[in-house]
Amino acid sequence: MSTSPGQTPLTGDTWLAAAPGERQAIRVDSRVTRGAYAVVESVAEPGCAVPMHLHRNEEEHFLVISGRYRIAIGDTVVDAEPGFRATVPRNTGHSWRNVAAGQSRLLVVITPGGFEQLAYEVATTPPDQIVSLAARFGCEILGPSVI
Repeated sequence: MSTSPGQTPLTGDTWLAAAPGERQAIRVDSRVTRGAYAVVESVAEPGCAVPMHLHRNEEEHFLVISGRYRIAIGDTVVDAEPGFRATVPRNTGHSWRNVAAGQSRLLVVITPGGFEQLAYEVATTPPDQIVSLAARFGCEILGPSVI
């Protein structure tokens, strides 16, 4: 799929900076699915973690592709290896950390789509404005990673 100059791509292999030590590729943009869903691939360096947060509007469906993650969903913490899958219901606090010695890969399906649009902006947002950026997309940062 092509884009005009200045437009963000709708799918593909463009890697975007995310959390420190993480990069993401939006494999299926919700603008293509009419908002139904989005698919994001994440590559995390060892020790990389996302803060505890929740989504007001979406569920996230995780599939560990490679490596090893420790994932917190609500009060449950699991060690997740390739093939592990889980659904995070909306309004449920969650976070993850790459606990492998090398890079780990995670595929995330977001339903409905839309939250993935944050990824296009996060790299150019100053750290002190990330909480307000997340809030604009219906995401509440609850605190640092608990794992």
